[in-house]
Amino acid sequence: MAISRRLRNFGLATRSRRRWADFVPSMAPILAAGLFLVPLAPIGQAVTRDSPKVRELVESGVAFLEKNTDDRLGGKCLIALAMIKSSRNDAERQSRLNHRRVREAIAACREATRYTPPVTDKQYDVYSNGLAIIFLCELDPGQYRREIDVFFRALYGRQKAHGGWGYDTLITGDTSQTQYGLLSCWEAHRAGIPVNGDAVIRSLNWLLQTQDPNGAWGYQGQIAEGEQLRRQENISVSMLAAGLGGALMCSHMLGIQDLRVAKDGEESTLDLPPAFVAVGDRREAPPVANPNQVDRERLKEAIFKANQWMERNYAIRISQYNCYYLYSIERYRSFQEQLLGEFEEEPKWYNDGYEYLKETQSENGSWSANCGQAVDTAFSVLFLVRSMQMSLQGGIGGGTLISGRGLPQNVSDVKLQRGRLMVDDTRKKINELLKVLDDPSHPDYERLMSDPKSITVDTGEVRPEDVARLRQMIRGGEPEVRWIAVQSLARRRNLDDVPTLLYAMTDPDRRVVLAARDGLRFISRRFDGFSLPDDYTDRTRFDVIEKWKGWYRSIRPNAILD
Repeated sequence: MAISRRLRNFGLATRSRRRWADFVPSMAPILAAGLFLVPLAPIGQAVTRDSPKVRELVESGVAFLEKNTDDRLGGKCLIALAMIKSSRNDAERQSRLNHRRVREAIAACREATRYTPPVTDKQYDVYSNGLAIIFLCELDPGQYRREIDVFFRALYGRQKAHGGWGYDTLITGDTSQTQYGLLSCWEAHRAGIPVNGDAVIRSLNWLLQTQDPNGAWGYQGQIAEGEQLRRQENISVSMLAAGLGGALMCSHMLGIQDLRVAKDGEESTLDLPPAFVAVGDRREAPPVANPNQVDRERLKEAIFKANQWMERNYAIRISQYNCYYLYSIERYRSFQEQLLGEFEEEPKWYNDGYEYLKETQSENGSWSANCGQAVDTAFSVLFLVRSMQMSLQGGIGGGTLISGRGLPQNVSDVKLQRGRLMVDDTRKKINELLKVLDDPSHPDYERLMSDPKSITVDTGEVRPEDVARLRQMIRGGEPEVRWIAVQSLARRRNLDDVPTLLYAMTDPDRRVVLAARDGLRFISRRFDGFSLPDDYTDRTRFDVIEKWKGWYRSIRPNAILD
């Protein structure tokens, strides 16, 4: 099937370039009159966590953290966490594990857990308590299990009867503190450490009972009586991010499935894959408790209303605690991506946050937004590196691969790294890869289907017949096979493969399309590409394909693409 024929199935033709007015006839008179002139942004202005401009901010921030600390236990742990999670590779991570800031945080955690403290001990305020658990789970949950257990005893002891966490002097729960109690539970759950399921259930029910009728959350939660939600005070985008992020973390820990909301006979845009498993077919840890203890319909409605409120009230710049807010919004947005199964490479909220941080970073590399320079800098670094996205992509500990999948049949390929099991990279030549793809009974077939990145393709010597076979698979194989074939073909970095990758851009499977997009960027060295987002529409895809065709014809004028 030619590219044009497949696109025609979408109602789009490819033989000639289409103008926007062709798609929106009502706009044509305005365009013709020159009254609707919108300047097009230059390609490549948006950023991701790996963009050089982002890394420049990150490294400046880390340089500041290397020379500065915070007196609080939670501050020390947050600084160390930011330094570790901003590492660009294993070598840099290992180096930072020995940095004095990390050693200081470890020493502070050990000193604080020398004895089992009363729950009112100031060292064990919910922020410090939660951040210490998060830090130690990231560092090595096995080695620091005793300290983690002591911190959890204090954390559970501070949880209020209604399920929220908050100040000892107040009866109300605090939405901000509750998110840190839940974040520490989630990180422990991800690391394979048993979590008190009752604490998670009670906290989620508290969040559902303290949501404002308009979908937001306030600072000090006022519990609703019965089903009727109660008006909350001091609602804000920051508390929305905290409350919604907490609800999503609870849902994840409980393994709650099919969070769908129907409106007027149609499903809303919040179509959440069962138990978060659909994205990458990842395997999660067992639920921490029986999810039937939660009113699922109420949870669905709460998430739906919260997202609607955020769409109406979105802002990246707030009056105070802006860096703290950025850390919260990255967390909830990352869960949202995982739930929806739609990963936008350069999301607006992230680029807005980057622009804010670029404008507000001091010459010494720090940020300051009401939490203390070192702490605000750590929050900013964690936002820039997409800390929660990294954790979600990292899977869980306790007998699973770092990708989140189960053990392979050949356990000799498994090694332990940083407390998690990983598969040793296996290098295969193209012809060896084709043998695996052509034979479902091959011992590597299931492993390759579940985790294509576990095998590195050696493209040094590729026979013409192997290239032809890959191209054939892209045009007629199963979805997983097409996906792997596209990635393998792209690694040749050969301009002759561009027409096949353009064809793959019309594939009905989103994974294949995104792999083709990335392959074209790799071959062309246009790493910002033509800005096809992960959540593309067919119209956007058509426009981008046309741009790629124009680029290809500019270097190969006689190319036949239809």
